Amino acid sequence: MVAPLKRLRGGSCETPVYVCEYHSEALRCLHHAIRHKRLPFEGVTMVHLDAHPDLSGSSTMPAQTVFESPFSVYEALASDSSGIAQWILPAVYGGHLRCVWWVRPSFSGQIRDGDYNIAVGRATRPPGDDLKTRECKKPASKQNLSVTGDVISAVDVIMTSCSEPYFVEDGLYCERTKLMDPKPVRLLVSQAPSSHHVSHGEDLKDPWCLHTSDVDQWTLDVCLDYFACGNPFLTGVRPSVAAPCAAVQNMATFRATAVQDVPRFLADAEAFDFAYSAVLKDSLASVHREASDTADGADTQSDALLDSLGTFLPVGLRESLLDDFQTALETARESELLEILQAGDMVSLPLQPVVRADVEARLASFDGFLEQLCKRFGPPAAVTIARSVVDGFCPMRWLCDLESGTLDVLRRHLGEIQLIYSDELDSMEHV
Repeated sequence: MVAPLKRLRGGSCETPVYVCEYHSEALRCLHHAIRHKRLPFEGVTMVHLDAHPDLSGSSTMPAQTVFESPFSVYEALASDSSGIAQWILPAVYGGHLRCVWWVRPSFSGQIRDGDYNIAVGRATRPPGDDLKTRECKKPASKQNLSVTGDVISAVDVIMTSCSEPYFVEDGLYCERTKLMDPKPVRLLVSQAPSSHHVSHGEDLKDPWCLHTSDVDQWTLDVCLDYFACGNPFLTGVRPSVAAPCAAVQNMATFRATAVQDVPRFLADAEAFDFAYSAVLKDSLASVHREASDTADGADTQSDALLDSLGTFLPVGLRESLLDDFQTALETARESELLEILQAGDMVSLPLQPVVRADVEARLASFDGFLEQLCKRFGPPAAVTIARSVVDGFCPMRWLCDLESGTLDVLRRHLGEIQLIYSDELDSMEHV
């Protein structure tokens, strides 16, 4: 067993555990832990258990805001419809985090598993360069524009050198040499490893295996949608209908590897969206054609649209993906088709209904994972927990079980904890 690493303490021996509703509030909790010397100002490793990466970025907030006004950052995140997916990169750009390990559940895969050494800095995007995020929380149109009187100008925003499709499609990619004030960060992506991997520390080719030399101070972040996840864009769509639509989105070939040619990738993404939308619109039209008995020639048109969409799918899986997709659309209600069309590529966000046995098994897995992490690195210096119920990502049905279960696991491995709710931070700022 590896001895725990030296830890900072700000008076109390209890580990601070911050509980917030919206995940964007975790950034303020992180800052609070730093100010109260529970965490160092820089060099922190964050283990981030979540159904979503939360590594998107704002296209409107100037990057310099991170250094000038933390409360302006909090306000920007709170007012942005995608703010709860944008809170980690400001912590990286601010110099606090040097390693982020996104521990994803088996049903999530927005970023490929891997070990990425990247940079996060600032760069200018021209006016009108819209952010197209697949991790948005509400449908919204956002631009990185600064308006002064009648003058519209571009602003420097936080961007990254990682060329994974997740970042390129969000408009966050910038060549490393063009980033200003870049901060290096190691991004690890994997499922929670087995206790064997974590306790014995295989070679770093396994991206989830961190050695004690890689971790000085670390913080644990848990979103409750890691255990049970909803998709607020599909509240009226049956899983049997949503799943084939998500599969088509996720299996698009241009999203399968790191992006080599950004303009080509964006052109492919736009063409794919057009083809996908055309199939959905045709399915909606077929509902009305059947009602009015005017379906002459419609089958030929529908087949042509499916064939066009199929050109974006892997050859070996194309037939099965399109068959399942077509069956789902044929069995979908009109209201479901409308909701899927409005959701666009948000249909691909994780959706994982659970039963009690699933919840208990996932909490038990988290228990074992945290035990092994504490053996290797000592206990986390701080913990943040996001409920994510109001935004529709964690089912309300499981909130009480998941929150109490997570806190029980923390107490079992950390001993006494200092429980802090995010709405108490204002009154604690003078402490």
